Amino acid sequence: MMSFEEAESSVPPSEGSNGHKDICVLVVDCDQTCLQTISRRLRAMTYQVKTMGRAADALAMTLDGENQVNLVLTELHMPGMDRLQLLDEIQRTSKLPVVKW
Repeated sequence: MMSFEEAESSVPPSEGSNGHKDICVLVVDCDQTCLQTISRRLRAMTYQVKTMGRAADALAMTLDGENQVNLVLTELHMPGMDRLQLLDEIQRTSKLPVVKW
C-alpha cells in the first residue's frame, strides 16, 4: 500500500501547469510538529505555505497587504484566541471568505 507522501509525490502537476503555486495557504497551529507536517504536505502539492504559531500573528498577516493569503487552515484551540475567534476577526477585517465548521 502506498503512503500518503508517496501518493503525493507520484502525481505531478499537469504539464504546462503551475500546479497550486498561485495559492498561498496560511497554516496556524501552536504545535511545531503539526506546522511542519502540514506545511510539508502542502508544499509537496505545490502550494505556497506560510506558518504561524499564534492566532494574533496570523491575523496580522491577513491584514498585511504584503502577504497575499488565499486560505487559512487553523487548529481549534490556541492560546490567546481560538479558531472561531480568529475566523470571526478575519471575516470582519479582510476580504478572505470564511468557512466555519
